[in-house]
Amino acid sequence: MSRKTPALKCLFQNTLMDKKKLRKKLNHLRLLYVEDETPLREQGEIFFKKFFSTVRVAVNGDEGLSLFKSEVFDIIISDIKMPKMYGDEMLLKIAHEAGHNKQIIFTVILTATLEESDIDKQVDCFILKPIEFEQMFNLLQKIERKFN
Repeated sequence: MSRKTPALKCLFQNTLMDKKKLRKKLNHLRLLYVEDETPLREQGEIFFKKFFSTVRVAVNGDEGLSLFKSEVFDIIISDIKMPKMYGDEMLLKIAHEAGHNKQIIFTVILTATLEESDIDKQVDCFILKPIEFEQMFNLLQKIERKFN
C-alpha cells in the first residue's frame, strides 16, 4: 500500500496544479448550464463555479433559451432530454440566434446515449452520462484551447 500512495498523491497534486491553471484561464468565460435532474444540476453548478466567473443554471430548454436571449454566454452545457424543450432543440435555436450575432459559443451535450440528429453539426462536444471527473477535466481543457 505504501508504494501506491505516493503515486496517487503525486497524480492528485499534478491535477490540482492543472486545475489552478485552468481556473485562471477560464475565469473570464460565462457558462449557461441546462440540466433538469436536480442532483446533477446542483453538483454541476458547484463544479463549474470553481472555474467560470459566471454560471447561470436552467432546469429545461425553454428556460435555457430565455436566459440565452437575455444574457451573453461563451459556453453552453446542456442535457438533451428535458421537459418543455429538449436540449438539442434549444441548441438549434441558440445556434440560429448566435449566427445572426456572429457570436462564438462552445456547446456541449450531456446524454445517456449517442443518437444521430441535426444537432451534431452544431455541437462542439458530446459527453456520455454518467459523467466522471476525468471527462469534465478533459472538457475544461478543450474549452481552454478554444478560447485561449
